[in-house]
Amino acid sequence: MATERKEAVSNLSIGGINHFAIVVDDLDETVAELQASGVELAYTVNDVPDSSGDRWTFIRDNEGMLIELYQSAS
Repeated sequence: MATERKEAVSNLSIGGINHFAIVVDDLDETVAELQASGVELAYTVNDVPDSSGDRWTFIRDNEGMLIELYQSAS
């Protein structure tokens, strides 16, 4: 895997398919469960900057692909 694909920020700026997203009900609980199972958190948990209250983060699969976890506030 190319170095720029290993960093979440640079990976997202590269064209093509760079991740997919999964909607979760409770982001904090999901992240805690995944980390307890040894899943790598690739990016910190963040609020969507539009003040909607939606939140997101990225994990990596076993091949290094980014998977976005997304929690809607509504």
